[in-house]
Amino acid sequence: MVVDMNVIHTITARLRSLSPIELTLLPVLAFLGLGWLRAGSEKLIDLDWWTGQYLSKWLVDHQDTAISVFPLVSDYVFSRLTPSIAFIVMGAQFFIGYGLLTGRSMRPALQTAIALNLCFVVMGEVTPSAFYLVIELSLLTGLNLGLIGNDPRPPNHWRAFGWMYAAAFVLPEISTIHPEEVIHDPALMIGTIAALAFSVEAIRIFQDQSSTRFRNGLPNESGYGQGEFQPVRVTTHRDSY
Repeated sequence: MVVDMNVIHTITARLRSLSPIELTLLPVLAFLGLGWLRAGSEKLIDLDWWTGQYLSKWLVDHQDTAISVFPLVSDYVFSRLTPSIAFIVMGAQFFIGYGLLTGRSMRPALQTAIALNLCFVVMGEVTPSAFYLVIELSLLTGLNLGLIGNDPRPPNHWRAFGWMYAAAFVLPEISTIHPEEVIHDPALMIGTIAALAFSVEAIRIFQDQSSTRFRNGLPNESGYGQGEFQPVRVTTHRDSY
């Protein structure tokens, strides 16, 4: 068996370059990546998936659980394109698994995973997609912050608005707040996840604006600008009373 030394050197170099946060998240990335590869492989060897029959049955079974307009979208769009959609979904799952396991094209891989999991949830397949969504959004935030990889991105007002709109859009579709049933309510799950994603993006925008004010020497919340002396309040016993 011939082993390509260049491949070995590439792998070892990559392992040496892992930051502490990347090493911490390595089990998460590996678990997610293997999970998406498993899902793609399952479809690859299933003849009913290639013909679209499996997807057609899945869409019919989820007519009663899909939220908002998605039952109509399923009837008039998805059901007519099941072979093509089945092929796209299978290819996307392999792409996601490859991106997460190798670290290449990780951002589009995570974005694709989020899109697929959102589709699964709005069709009523909440578990385990809702939990995957939280993990994938957290990993994407790590990428945007530069904690993972070397391609940080600034916060985006439109992205924050999109998540806020998504949370508001599904609000009328929530059917229960019973603790035993909320985990099965797709609208509540999407609303919760969208609200969390909006909060993270809004905090990033706030932090970015605050750091910009500091760099420009503008007064911060305490009324003092960059480089100005800010008095330190010494606490005495009298102050404690």
